[in-house]
Amino acid sequence: MVLLLAGLPLALWLAIPRVPWLGPMIADNARSILGPAAVGRMEDIAYGIDDWWTRLWRSGDAPQSYWSVAQQPAPASSFSAVAPSGPAPSSSGPLTAISPFRPADLPPMHRAMFARGDGIWVPSADPLHPDRPAPAFKTLLHPDLDRPWSTVAIVALDLHRVRLTIVPGREDPKATLAEAALLTRTGLIPAADQPSLLAAFNGGFKTIHGTLGMAVGPTTLIPPQKWGCTIAAYRDGSLAIRSWTELAATRDDMLWWRQTPTCVVELGELGAGVTAEGNINWGMSVEGSTIIRRSAIGLSRDGAVLFVGMGDATSAGSMAQAMKHAGAWNVAQLDVNTPYPKFLFFAPSAPGSAELAGQPLTPWMSCEPDDYVRRPSRRDFFYLTRMD
Repeated sequence: MVLLLAGLPLALWLAIPRVPWLGPMIADNARSILGPAAVGRMEDIAYGIDDWWTRLWRSGDAPQSYWSVAQQPAPASSFSAVAPSGPAPSSSGPLTAISPFRPADLPPMHRAMFARGDGIWVPSADPLHPDRPAPAFKTLLHPDLDRPWSTVAIVALDLHRVRLTIVPGREDPKATLAEAALLTRTGLIPAADQPSLLAAFNGGFKTIHGTLGMAVGPTTLIPPQKWGCTIAAYRDGSLAIRSWTELAATRDDMLWWRQTPTCVVELGELGAGVTAEGNINWGMSVEGSTIIRRSAIGLSRDGAVLFVGMGDATSAGSMAQAMKHAGAWNVAQLDVNTPYPKFLFFAPSAPGSAELAGQPLTPWMSCEPDDYVRRPSRRDFFYLTRMD
């Protein structure tokens, strides 16, 4: 037992960045012996060591881009996102009018820390309809002044043209209610939706990490936590991201909902304590913040634009600030740690083929081309389909 306690942080540190599946396997097996609290602390130590080592050897690195852009944003007098005044809706309204979609380019988050093209929105054309306006745009931000390798890649999607759906994983989140026993859990995007599939990305935490709620149709897998930030889809086609207490009254109108830890941005304001050192609501290391891979989902103030963020070497605070900078008014953090955050755009695997293959948004994502379409997912995930 003593050897296990002493060696687990080192094993996690060696496994996390090098073998994506090995770190979680070590941690899951150790939880069954030591319990989640002890293993959580060891994971914190492992991530702290990894961040310390990276800062020691990469402090002189220059920020890097993931893709080429046509131009570089001009310097701006202020690098903070300014939200418009007035009341904000809790969810998007009916989506009827369709107009050309292109987010306004952004300044870099910091004058002293950015790569060429930071904040420029690059179109991601629909491979099946290249002649149509792009339904999605992507950009890259460098949110951390102390870590030039820290990045947040953000996709902005036009909710007039795409629909968001959730799928429970084959194993997670583990249901706590008996009614969920009859729910079919394939861990795959339904075959009927694959011809219109545009993209997919990871879901939220495992049940063991906070018992965060989820429901699909009439079936509730896990009851809601009052404090949980909730992503909800409604019968009228709208989406909402708010604290459960703000959405509970509309539960009967929801098609599905999924909870995460407390909102990192709500009504344009950073969540309480999200940037404070020592806050463990979204994970932390022994140095005060867990610098890991993270993912997040957000909505624009009018509810017409969906933002999905994928962060490498980020804290909860830097992820929240990047999503807000991009234009998200309400933001929920999704899953974290090396194997899990991933966003895939789908296209035919060969010209004329009906078989789809996923292409990762960033080079660091741990994924396979058949994830979500032929390779079942153990954990819940979201997918996006075209609306003609």
